[in-house]
Amino acid sequence: MRALIRAGKRPEEVLRPEAALQRGRNGVFGSNVGNLLFSDAVYRTLKVPGTELIPDAFTTEREGVDTRHIARINAEMDHFVLPLANAFRPAFLPALNRLTNVIEKLDIPVTVIGVGAQLAASAGSRVEDMPTSLTAPVTRFMRAVLKSSPKVGVRGEFTREYLEALGFGSQDVEVIGCPSLLDRAEYRVAKRVPELSAESMIAFNAVPSLDLMGDVLNAHRERFPNTYYVQQEHRELALLMWGQPIEGKLARAFPRTVDHPNYTRDLLRFFVDPAAWRDFLARCDFSFGNRIHGNIAALTAGTPAFLLAHDSRTRELADYHRIPFTAMPAVAEKIRVEELYENADYGAFHAVQPENLSRYVSFLDEAGLPSVHVPGNENPEYDEVVNSAPTGQPVRSLAVEESSVFVSRLNWLWQDIDVDQFRTAYSYTPPFMPSDDISVENVEAASLLRKAPRHFASMERQIDDVRRTVEALRAEVKEVRRWSTRPMAAIPEGSLIRRAARRLRAMLRSTK
Repeated sequence: MRALIRAGKRPEEVLRPEAALQRGRNGVFGSNVGNLLFSDAVYRTLKVPGTELIPDAFTTEREGVDTRHIARINAEMDHFVLPLANAFRPAFLPALNRLTNVIEKLDIPVTVIGVGAQLAASAGSRVEDMPTSLTAPVTRFMRAVLKSSPKVGVRGEFTREYLEALGFGSQDVEVIGCPSLLDRAEYRVAKRVPELSAESMIAFNAVPSLDLMGDVLNAHRERFPNTYYVQQEHRELALLMWGQPIEGKLARAFPRTVDHPNYTRDLLRFFVDPAAWRDFLARCDFSFGNRIHGNIAALTAGTPAFLLAHDSRTRELADYHRIPFTAMPAVAEKIRVEELYENADYGAFHAVQPENLSRYVSFLDEAGLPSVHVPGNENPEYDEVVNSAPTGQPVRSLAVEESSVFVSRLNWLWQDIDVDQFRTAYSYTPPFMPSDDISVENVEAASLLRKAPRHFASMERQIDDVRRTVEALRAEVKEVRRWSTRPMAAIPEGSLIRRAARRLRAMLRSTK
């Protein structure tokens, strides 16, 4: 079987952070590196002997997907696998609609794994509070998928109830949780210290647009100096790597520029591959925050984690997988990491894993997707490929990076002289460029760029002239129509029509 899978890359492909960020506007991880956890997990689960998986690098949902691309999917693929997260939300609607446009034209089975509905805490807590703007697009998406798939796999009960309200029942929907916790038979978590202390190494994760989470970070930074903010968004990576200030909504306490204390104190980390992320978390004593995949990454590394659930998407996954959590309080003072650690219990998390895995395997089997969890489908050769891949390094602030990192990054920027010739920012344009110093093509391009303002001004003048001519012609036509039904004698002497008639008679006489 040959399947196209919605994923940025293969799990064994460890990219430089520069390349990971450069791929598309949102990086190879689709704006949030947490996406790599579940796409990698689905990939590894389905990578059985005899199955070839091709990542689509999110191109299937790009703007302008044409019929030729869709025809190629139909011709070359046997299945389209869609690992999704909180796709049923207003911000994702454009991409969801584009995916639906493609799915409606596919002749191959389509399987959706782990899709969820998102309802912000500020909007309410009931299915009835979901935005009505989602109703038609989500219904259309579901119908397109179910045309060739027995069921759609959703994250939790909230999403199931939402789809049920739209008319999709148990025959259409299966709750399967998050695939990032289902690529192995089990994950075991154990506390390594009896309690947290000032020396404890703590990983903090957060949606950086929430002021309360910024206050939580500030409150713990002094009491626990080894608290690292593990970032996940592409704009945070740009700040770490290039010093690019973060634009858009950002809570007041989070790093926006390079002079932030967490930036200068080397308390920020970013990982562009899950293996390096887990390696770091495995050295931590505890992980907490309101990022569901930030905490799942810790749990899959064997590190205790605690979720601060702030919306429906995080709450339903915590419920399904029995991840220790509490609802987000109204004030930061009510969150004390030492109390979260003390209250965290992983007995239910361990106990529910066999049942969750069995349900997941049954879902995949019904969809026609063989998995490595079925006896006889194990793929130790591929496991070795993934496990032997080089482990990427964490991205840290420029204030502390070693010189070798700067040299490597400068090499990335340089690449070669031909590429550098096309850089425009801060570039120098000589007043005269002899042809023996620069290629003819570049001379022509530079000449066009230099002359462009004059050409544009000339074209605008020509357009104005044409506009005036058209208006004059319209006036003449209007005048002709007004006098066309009257006898020549009734046409005033010296008028436009009279002059035109005389010119016409003169022309006719000259042709005799």
